Amino acid sequence: MSVVLPEIRLPGCEPGAGHITQPESADRPYVWSGPRLELSLTVTAARGDFDRDEAARAMGVLWLPGYRYAFQSLPSAQWTVARSDDVSGSLGALEGLCNGTGTYLTLNPFRQGFTRPDNGGFRSQDIERRVWFLVDVDPHRGKGEEKKVNATDAEKAAVFEVLGATMEHAERLGWPAPILIDSGNGGHLYWRVDLPNNAFGQQTLRSIIKGWKAILDTKAASIDPGVHDAKRIAKLPGTWARKGPHSVERPHRMSKILVLPDVVPVPLELLRASAGLNPTAVSVPSVPGNTSPSPGAGSLSLPLTVSPPGAGGYAEAALERFPVDCGG
Repeated sequence: MSVVLPEIRLPGCEPGAGHITQPESADRPYVWSGPRLELSLTVTAARGDFDRDEAARAMGVLWLPGYRYAFQSLPSAQWTVARSDDVSGSLGALEGLCNGTGTYLTLNPFRQGFTRPDNGGFRSQDIERRVWFLVDVDPHRGKGEEKKVNATDAEKAAVFEVLGATMEHAERLGWPAPILIDSGNGGHLYWRVDLPNNAFGQQTLRSIIKGWKAILDTKAASIDPGVHDAKRIAKLPGTWARKGPHSVERPHRMSKILVLPDVVPVPLELLRASAGLNPTAVSVPSVPGNTSPSPGAGSLSLPLTVSPPGAGGYAEAALERFPVDCGG
């Protein structure tokens, strides 16, 4: 990242009397060193800047070969079609879509033969089938304009408590290990599925999210209940989350893949059981600290139990079970 800084003139310092030290990473401050002064200048990521290697890695992980997908920039809603087997071309298309608050990719493939319409955006009926189950956890940051801020470190920690609890819970149900992604201000879990793009697929994922949310939400962070639509977009790893102005307390952060286990699809039988789509139903025990379970949670088909966190919290305990890959 290149940054142009204005000439610095300070009392008692001649121009050129000091120098600027470039940081080791983009989230570190530049430092001016002069004869009698050290001035820290925090510089955020340049608009349009993104990690090409991490973005390419994410496309290779989340996109099926031979299909078309989409990138979208928010809040402009500008979008473009990309091909999963044309990484170079897809990265080129990204260069014009990283100027907003966030850059996103579609999770499910477009139907074969899909072409971008002359007007409007893509629709759920443009999706061929569902290949990912997404759990999206965000911190509680107020409502309306109050929500349009970056997360603090404490808010991110609350998110990872819920993510860790969700991973533990899914493991108890017999689910395989998920992909874990830091979305910048929150976190995502991805399980590979193979469901049709129809009412059954929608009902299955919606019911699982509703049930998990009822027992895993905390006062500080919660599962987004509305991410089960077929045309769902999610933060693209390797791009920045700029929910609001950058500050030391609420910084801009880059999304990245944190845990990448061997991807094993969730069997249909487990999906049906977790969604309550069999004739046997049991009650859902409550979780300490969760005083307001959602209505209808007791209709789920399997016991939903979550142990209290240990000394290191849910996230630490859950992450110890899986190899962590933080490659850049």
